[in-house]
Amino acid sequence: MTEIADLERRITRALEQIGQGMERQRQAEATPAQDTASAEDLAQVTSELEDERTANAQLLDRLRIVKRKRDRAANELKSELEAKAAEIATMEVALKRIQAANQQLRESNDALRKANEAGVAEPHLINMAMMAELEALRAAQSGDRAELDGILASIAPVLVTEETE
Repeated sequence: MTEIADLERRITRALEQIGQGMERQRQAEATPAQDTASAEDLAQVTSELEDERTANAQLLDRLRIVKRKRDRAANELKSELEAKAAEIATMEVALKRIQAANQQLRESNDALRKANEAGVAEPHLINMAMMAELEALRAAQSGDRAELDGILASIAPVLVTEETE
């Protein structure tokens, strides 16, 4: 941002100098040239004006480049933010799945415990408990995968940068 402010100050200064040079040129044209000093002044002012126009054009080009870089960086940050939001959404889905599987596992274990206390061995309850445990393991694995994907997405740009250097 300081570079943009510096460029703006330089452009403003250049425009002021151009205006001053143009004013001197108008004054020189309004009064007839009485000696060679006026012609030399006019040539000098014209040269300075051209120099300032060139400098102004260069500054404007640099300003356009800086703005393009800023816009590109903003777009990259926006893309990264959207990617992170998608990662978070994926992790939230995995977390909800884990929570649901754990709740189902707790309920199955409670039912199995009650059947065991009553001295009734019910294969159906054992089967439900094992299925709930299997679902909990799958949900945990899915959550771990989502977390790893997030980590890989975070370090991928660093790895790509190192490979290109």
